[in-house]
Amino acid sequence: MANTPMNLLAGGDIGTSRFVMLDTADEYECLEANANSKIIGISHESNNEAPIPSVSTYEAAVDGESIRIYGAGDICLLELAGTVAHGDYIISNADGKGVIVSPSAAGQNIGAIAAQSGVSGDKIR
Repeated sequence: MANTPMNLLAGGDIGTSRFVMLDTADEYECLEANANSKIIGISHESNNEAPIPSVSTYEAAVDGESIRIYGAGDICLLELAGTVAHGDYIISNADGKGVIVSPSAAGQNIGAIAAQSGVSGDKIR
């Protein structure tokens, strides 16, 4: 049985398919994850606005909006900021995008395991 996605409030603008972390200043709010932050899940893949030809940046949610978060065990899309191979452990970069765990770094907060391979800009499962 699939997990029920969490619904929290965005404590700031959160992009689609990005790692998220809890907002330590406000309960029931989340933020786009920072580099190696404590990840609680991945933001949903839908834009909060209808597609408009003149708009190039869409968010999953902006400050104060409700946002669906995929958690442990859920299969969802994650935007990459580097090359990842199937089976790699993934952490967050400064923009909430996925990057491969450095094998030499200790104490990494792993947020996902790649079910697909991809390169920067791809959204993978």
